[in-house]
Amino acid sequence: MSDTDHRRKELLQNVGLFAGLDEAEIDSIVPLLRYNKYVKDQVIVEMGDPGRALFIVETGTLKVVLNDNKEREVILSLLREGDFFGEIALLDEKPRSATVIALVPTRLYSLERDLFLEYVESNPKALLQILKVQFERLRAADQMRHDLALLGVYGRVARLVLQLAQDEGEYTEEGTLITKPPSQQHIAGMVGASRETVSRVINELVRMGTIKKQGRKLLITSELNLYDQIDSNL
Repeated sequence: MSDTDHRRKELLQNVGLFAGLDEAEIDSIVPLLRYNKYVKDQVIVEMGDPGRALFIVETGTLKVVLNDNKEREVILSLLREGDFFGEIALLDEKPRSATVIALVPTRLYSLERDLFLEYVESNPKALLQILKVQFERLRAADQMRHDLALLGVYGRVARLVLQLAQDEGEYTEEGTLITKPPSQQHIAGMVGASRETVSRVINELVRMGTIKKQGRKLLITSELNLYDQIDSNL
């Protein structure tokens, strides 16, 4: 097996969709993957497009977005290494439900629809993994709707920071470190506010000592204060 195939295999072993497969089953998928490179701001899939492939993120960061009637961008989620997307359009044969855009130079692997369906048919566990991911995404969407309806902007930003800490935070003696937080513009798209408002909220959280900026990193020094922000904004 080549070095490239070894990297693909290691990636697949860390993707939830392929959890539970043995080594031989993973090996059988590796040669089916297509390698794709994308530049910053390149559209990977667009809302309304037909679904022709499943995508797996090897490196990079992508945003999943919708545009409302005012052409304002609403960011549903961010995708990073080991995440996958595009599977639902392959299963229900309906158009893509959102647009996915590369935020930085990004490398993806794709699995064409026919090969993906063949894999799912021969590996029923894959459907359970897909359902698990979809339930997680539905819960996140429900939480977003709840927050937009009931929380002020301070509460929405606090909730997002706590979610980032849970998903990708590194625990240190000083607090929880988020090494690659979204930009303030992207946070604004995720909480339904302007970038200027988000900047003001983050600066206030810094002033309160709730978070600290370490270059581009964020250190959460008091999760309790973030929960207080949520409670006080209900």
